[in-house]
Amino acid sequence: MNVRRGAATGMLSAALVAGTLTLAPAAHADTTGEAGQRRVTQTAAYTCTGTASQYKRATMADGTTGWTAGFSKTMTAVLNTGSQGAAVAEAQCLLKGYKCDPAGVDGRYGANTKAAVKRYQSKNGLTADGIVGKNTWKKLRQNSYFCG
Repeated sequence: MNVRRGAATGMLSAALVAGTLTLAPAAHADTTGEAGQRRVTQTAAYTCTGTASQYKRATMADGTTGWTAGFSKTMTAVLNTGSQGAAVAEAQCLLKGYKCDPAGVDGRYGANTKAAVKRYQSKNGLTADGIVGKNTWKKLRQNSYFCG
């Protein structure tokens, strides 16, 4: 997968300039087949180092312009404990870029992601309820304050 590189500006890019971000599918070995036989399947992987090369400005699903990590352009998905998928990976990667490390980008909204969301919300004047909704998406997509 090619990673588009471009000039990033604002508070987000200031802390992200040092490295690279990679996105790639991961092959997972499944050894449940017959003895000696190995079957490999492809599953979606969300790899995010929290650095500048993947973050770019883009038009979101609602027509506004904001930052994206490349997993989702949602502005309205409500994410909470138990949520899964690309929108969760997007929030996790953006949180990682803002130094609010959710302890990994796996597309699963668990206790670590909820805690990271609360830290981010608190730093950015939002109600720290740990739920990613419209107001949290809006802040994540714009230049905002870092957790660390």
